[in-house]
Order: sequence, then structure tokens, then C-alpha cells
Amino acid sequence: MNSIDQAIIITLGSVAAAHGKPYCFPSQAHILTLLDKYHGIKLSLRSLNRHLLTLQLDRFFERTRRHRKGKDGKIIFNTTLYKLKKKFFTFAAFMKFQAAKFFSVFRVPKTAQYSGTTSQRFEQRHSGSPSKDEKDPLEGAPKGRLSGNQVSTNLERLRGLLKSIGQSS
Repeated sequence: MNSIDQAIIITLGSVAAAHGKPYCFPSQAHILTLLDKYHGIKLSLRSLNRHLLTLQLDRFFERTRRHRKGKDGKIIFNTTLYKLKKKFFTFAAFMKFQAAKFFSVFRVPKTAQYSGTTSQRFEQRHSGSPSKDEKDPLEGAPKGRLSGNQVSTNLERLRGLLKSIGQSS
């Protein structure tokens, strides 16, 4: 699967999620607009249809053409209905897991949630013990910073993930 297919899947999923439904029916022009706006991908209508057909055959979603009869008896075509399938939700869960692993490198240490500036906390720790009335805001706080070795390990995992995504297209 290439990056354009992934962008189309993410776009359809976002439209469906915005309405809280496992289906959506955006127009192809709207899909092209969203791809350009949020992913920087410009496609022709024909190319979009090729990618949609590939994704449909891969069973990420099912497409149903919607139409109705007009007052004059002519057929009026509405937008296509995209019903998201199990493979789509599996892919979305995988992407969420990979994103969580990636952003765990940039997490804020637990000690950042405590009051006081960094210099105040440093002074409290290094100026001796606090008085009886004054409680150390860092007491009992987890010491959850990543070591340099853990950061480099996470960066290597990220490089491997990006390489595998690039090779799968």
C-alpha cells in the first residue's frame, strides 16, 4: 500500500468519524479537496478512482452508488456511499499504535505536572530539607525520564518503521 492509498483511507475514516458513523458519502471533489488540504496530495479525478478501486478490491471499504429518479424521470446521481470494513478498522488501530510508539519519545516527564518553575524545584531540592509546613512538590513523583540509550533505541525503531513503510509502497 502506498502513501496515497493511506491518505485516502485516513481521509475517508476522518469524514466518517466526524459524524460518528462507520460509513460516509463525501463527493469525489470533496475527497480531492481534503487530500490536497491535509495531505498535500493533488490527484486527478481518474487517479482518485483508480486508487478507490484498488482499496475497494483490497476490502478496506465497500462502495455503493447512490441515485434516484428526478421529477422528470431522469436518473440523478448522488454521492457514493463508502461502508468501512473490518480491514479498515484493523489498519486504523495499527496506525494509532504506531503513532503512540512514535510520540512516546516526546512525552512530557511526570514531574512537569507539579507546580513551580524548574528553578524553584531545583532550589528546593538543593537548599536542604523543606520546613515542616512546606511540602516538597517532587516528593513521591515518579522518576520517569528516558536515558540517552532509551532515546536512541526509540529513534532506531522509528527509522525502521519509516523504512518499512517506504518499502511497502
